[in-house]
Amino acid sequence: MMKAAKQNNPTARKDAVRKYITQHVPGTFITFEQRQTLAADWNGLIRAGHRVTLRQFAAKHGLRHETWRREYNRGATGEAVPDPRDRRRRKYAEYDPFKAQDAINANNENKGARMRVTNRMALLFRRHVLEERLSPYDAICRMKDEMPGRRIPCLSTWYKHINAGDVGVRYGQTPYHPDRRPKGPRPHPAMTVPGRLTLDDRPAGAANRSRFGHYEMDTVVSSSSGTGGLLVLIDRRSRRYVIERLAHVTQDEVVAALKRMAARKALGKVRSITTDNGCEFLDPGKIKAVVGCNVYYTRAYASWEKGSIENCNRFVRRWYPKGTNFGKCTRADMLRLERVINSIHRKLLNGLTAYEYDTAYAKAA
Repeated sequence: MMKAAKQNNPTARKDAVRKYITQHVPGTFITFEQRQTLAADWNGLIRAGHRVTLRQFAAKHGLRHETWRREYNRGATGEAVPDPRDRRRRKYAEYDPFKAQDAINANNENKGARMRVTNRMALLFRRHVLEERLSPYDAICRMKDEMPGRRIPCLSTWYKHINAGDVGVRYGQTPYHPDRRPKGPRPHPAMTVPGRLTLDDRPAGAANRSRFGHYEMDTVVSSSSGTGGLLVLIDRRSRRYVIERLAHVTQDEVVAALKRMAARKALGKVRSITTDNGCEFLDPGKIKAVVGCNVYYTRAYASWEKGSIENCNRFVRRWYPKGTNFGKCTRADMLRLERVINSIHRKLLNGLTAYEYDTAYAKAA
């Protein structure tokens, strides 16, 4: 009973024929391999003298009649003439798959300029942004190394494709896609604690970023149910990021973390440190005893006054989002994260990473 139902179902018969002969899927283009398969069958029937029609041949291969008619006209090696045995039928010429493919290629050349973004570029871009969590600019720099000699489109072109949604990355899936909401005014900064060194007291090399060794310092804390956090510093000129794990966010732990940074020579010569008014930074004397320089404080509720470290902290949140318990992370994990962040290509460093910029210009400075 089921066999008879299947035989009476024309769709099931057509799918079976299509799968067996050409594997052509409706709505897709005929490939050159399929053209060769069609040519072998068609030319064999013509040479054997079979009185085949375009409609019968199309049904045999699971093609629409109009699809095979257009395909035959592209590759026909001659004109169809009336069949002398039956004037109602036509005697068709042989089909050349190479001639048909040349006609397709010639039509494709009239489609206009090719897209700057190729399928391979889109695949690499999607892997870098979605899987490796890189920014579009960093992904472009990586692609230039992976595809030498190829012209990689500029950043604005990629953002246009992201907005269009045709490269596999949608709006909002990049790490820091521009926010469409307007930003409100900055709050009025509070007064500073009397007796502390402020930003106005910093040397000129720290304010204008002209010298290496001027750092900004901050902490990245765990979730409310976790313990500890991270002590992070960034060089204001090279944007080189240094991370140390804190068992607890306290003054003594901050001093101990600074000693570990100095022991592994991660800071070099420190000329100044700019930080906020957090309770873990309230003893500038202990900090100065370790790094050998003054500590300068921003105004309360004015995080933009140490914007470099605040922006770089977002890199940490790519891999360790808010709610992470850093007490479960190892020091090796944080050192690995430090290498990853310092290997990100920065537009403000003319495409160099923090490591490359520090190597290229630190000695000269």
